[in-house]
Amino acid sequence: MTAEEFQRWYWLKSEVTDFASQLGLRASGGKVDVAARISRRLSGASISEAKGAPPKESVDLLTGGLTPETR
Repeated sequence: MTAEEFQRWYWLKSEVTDFASQLGLRASGGKVDVAARISRRLSGASISEAKGAPPKESVDLLTGGLTPETR
């Protein structure tokens, strides 16, 4: 299936999360986020997140440590 074909149809959240799991993608989060991961995978884009691993952006945000000035 292509990303365009995937985006063409309406999917229930349960269908999206099941499909993400089959592709080895994280299935947690909102339907829109999970569908975006699937679309990126189907379009051939590199997805660096392994199933169950936190997204890279989260890791980058936590490396600086927390201070009273952190918002």
